[in-house]
Amino acid sequence: MSEFSFFRFRSCGLLTDEEVDHMTEEVLNAGGQECDDSISKLSVSELKGLVEQVRELRACLPRS
Repeated sequence: MSEFSFFRFRSCGLLTDEEVDHMTEEVLNAGGQECDDSISKLSVSELKGLVEQVRELRACLPRS
């Protein structure tokens, strides 16, 4: 996730503290901005739906 995308989700209050902590490291390591254009065009309700889908997918993954 690029820095722009991260701050778009964060400024809309869509991330938990745990997600912010985890994603901060990912953002610092991200090299591309492939999704910025798409993220910038989404409404807050669409962003919220995207976050909910990601959380559902993560819930299905085995814990390491």
